[in-house]
Amino acid sequence: MKNRIVCVGICLLLLCVQSAFASSSDLDLAFVDGKDAGQAPLWNTMSKDARSLGVYYNGTMVKLLSGHTEPGWQKAQIGALIGYIRAEFLAGPGDHIGLTIKEARIKVQGRSWVNVRALPDLRAKILRRAYAGDPYLIYGEVDNGFCYVGYNNFHGFIKAEYLEVLPKQTSNPAQETARPEKGAGVAEWNFPIQGNQAIVNNPDPKDRLHLRKKPTVSSQSLGKYYNGVVVTILEDYNNAE
Repeated sequence: MKNRIVCVGICLLLLCVQSAFASSSDLDLAFVDGKDAGQAPLWNTMSKDARSLGVYYNGTMVKLLSGHTEPGWQKAQIGALIGYIRAEFLAGPGDHIGLTIKEARIKVQGRSWVNVRALPDLRAKILRRAYAGDPYLIYGEVDNGFCYVGYNNFHGFIKAEYLEVLPKQTSNPAQETARPEKGAGVAEWNFPIQGNQAIVNNPDPKDRLHLRKKPTVSSQSLGKYYNGVVVTILEDYNNAE
């Protein structure tokens, strides 16, 4: 049976990000890289004296938006929030980033669930319920007590008081991503992946995709990756193996 082999550069949202940030305007994805600070702010206007829309941890995915900006600024979208971030705090799908995204789980008392909202506001639309013990990633914090979180490629805002931050993992990120979250399924994103970007999408959400050293299914595996991991397609092969 013929297998279509795609040469990719894995861009691990949870654990590591690789290659070089292209300067071309058609690349619409980037990642927060606040360097040693571990985070960077999103502002509502192009000024450091503007109102903060939150601080976001290294590795958080950002959608780059077009429009007039002052030198050194980039219009950007994080979740449903649209604002401006300093260009120096953005990295591309290939740059090395020291990730500071936090792992957490839902903690609630007196009930089994808490609301996840579209915006960091108690009046905002409720997107879903998060249940006690559910694993989430914390991508950032807003100064009104909300956190920007992700769960099974779903993103929204939860009050920080309902999140219990977990100790950092000591596993080797080069080998595999974190375990699949409860309810894992086909990868879904709240903005389109374009150009040479793609997403791991295994029909069996509990299975993983091998990244191989050579374009054959018998070649050495460089790691196994779950649904939702973003990849950059470098070259396409048709292989009989």
